[in-house]
Amino acid sequence: MPDYKIMKVYLPVTIIFALNVGFTIAMPETAIAQSHQLMAQSSAAKNELERLIQRGDRALSQNNFKEAISIFQQASQLARQNQDLDSQVLILVGIGRSYDLSGQYLKAEQSFKESLQILSQLAGEFTSIDKRARQNRLKILAHSGLGIAYINIGEYTKASENLQLAVLLSNGEAKNTSLLIHFEPRFKLAELYQKQKKYQEAIAALQQARIVAQQIGDRRAEAMTLTAIGNNFMNLGQFNLASQFHAQAKALGNFPQEPEIANAPARSSGIVGDLVSVAGLLERLTPILQKVNLSIRKMERITANDSRFTVVGRTANNLDELMQNIFNLTPKLRQGDLMSAYPYLQKVNQSMTNLSRNMKDLNLLMEEVKRYPERFPALRQMNIQDIKVLQEIEGELRDLKNSIGKRSKELKKN
Repeated sequence: MPDYKIMKVYLPVTIIFALNVGFTIAMPETAIAQSHQLMAQSSAAKNELERLIQRGDRALSQNNFKEAISIFQQASQLARQNQDLDSQVLILVGIGRSYDLSGQYLKAEQSFKESLQILSQLAGEFTSIDKRARQNRLKILAHSGLGIAYINIGEYTKASENLQLAVLLSNGEAKNTSLLIHFEPRFKLAELYQKQKKYQEAIAALQQARIVAQQIGDRRAEAMTLTAIGNNFMNLGQFNLASQFHAQAKALGNFPQEPEIANAPARSSGIVGDLVSVAGLLERLTPILQKVNLSIRKMERITANDSRFTVVGRTANNLDELMQNIFNLTPKLRQGDLMSAYPYLQKVNQSMTNLSRNMKDLNLLMEEVKRYPERFPALRQMNIQDIKVLQEIEGELRDLKNSIGKRSKELKKN
């Protein structure tokens, strides 16, 4: 949770001049005395307002949301009494954050909307450059808060509109203003993109947030962005890249309040390890495929003149196709790039399905040859070596079937 204290804006002392008839007709000495009295009252009210904001701030940072809301509401009443619109906006943002963090999202939405309504009213007034800049920062906070509330409500279009506006408004602010001005809207926009499965857009927003964190010098915020970037690469199936970003995040330090930073590296590196294991399983299957393929190609030549043995050629072609797909697949798996590997995984699966079907037909044919050799007169012309090949092929097919079955179970497990 961002530190709410970062967002505090304290307004300059406001001197209230009396404009009513009583002051107009008063003697100069009396008017001066009354003016000093009003200034003293204004100063006391301002100090009380700041004290309440600090207390609400502290309660929010300690996750005492109910207490924070109560204190901010007292501050809001005082700000309204003093007609201090800028403070009202700040307090409404604090109330909105308290509601949002306590799960009262609709109330949070209402608070942020009220703050923006006041800011819209202030926009029509003539004011100093400094005050206008403070109001712009408050507007960023209000739109960010509203965007976050809409994410939690599930209204993603409205969330995107508000967060993108907050990002746009922040571009005019000094880069080292605070995490809430530059970092939060970008980080939360990335969170929204991730929920929408727009992973590339999320990564781009997070890269911007990372630059902000580096400029401010906040290692925790930078580690949060690196971890989130890694998570998005995991969603894209690029686990090796994910593992690299997770490792970079962990190297920035220990952040107990952000356990995901510490836990993510083990998760992504574990998946990379699983993919490497799958590659190893397939590579260990390849020599068996090659051996069987040589025998089947010999059988294809021997039985070339008998149409009943066309299944032999189909099986050999399946083996060639399967080995090529495994050859293309395993480097992608070892790189931890499941996105690039996925099309080849589909091809390997299809090749295995076709091979299994043709092997079943071939086994049935071999059983028939064994039982009824007289039905295959052409085989009588074979030499002793050819007969030996046919005898061996049955065992090799059985071994291949067992190997594929074993590997398939291990692949599904991984």
